[in-house]
Amino acid sequence: EELRATGCRIRLRDCDVSGAVSVGFPESGMDVCLGIGGAPEAVLSAAGLKCLGGALQGSLGLCASANLNPEKHWPSMFEPVHGSAPDIAGQGRANPMGAIWSAALMLRHLGDETGAGRIERAIDAVCEDGSVLTGDLGGAASTSEVGNAVVAALT
Repeated sequence: EELRATGCRIRLRDCDVSGAVSVGFPESGMDVCLGIGGAPEAVLSAAGLKCLGGALQGSLGLCASANLNPEKHWPSMFEPVHGSAPDIAGQGRANPMGAIWSAALMLRHLGDETGAGRIERAIDAVCEDGSVLTGDLGGAASTSEVGNAVVAALT
């Protein structure tokens, strides 16, 4: 079986039911089982987990990610899960919230909890308002319109 959501395809395989996490998708009649034990193919890859996170959030465009070096001996990397979205590059259709949220993750990692919280509250405000959203969230706004709305919500 496969789950197709937000442009990702997650292949579902047999899972070891003891010690597994299950997420229901009632409208599709599917469950996603993240196996902790059992056969190696029962465990989703990190990329698959990020796609699943996007599906649960509502869009890959919302997902921020961080590859952290907790000891801060080496650089950490912060980026939206959707990457550069090459299929829609230059069209003004990409959701900038994942990139903006990644900046909040970076600020938090660097110790600026206040700045991170401001960004997250601005993203929340734009999403809750719902009038300026990109197509992946059911809106018609452009990348720059959504970015401008988040900036306006910061002030």
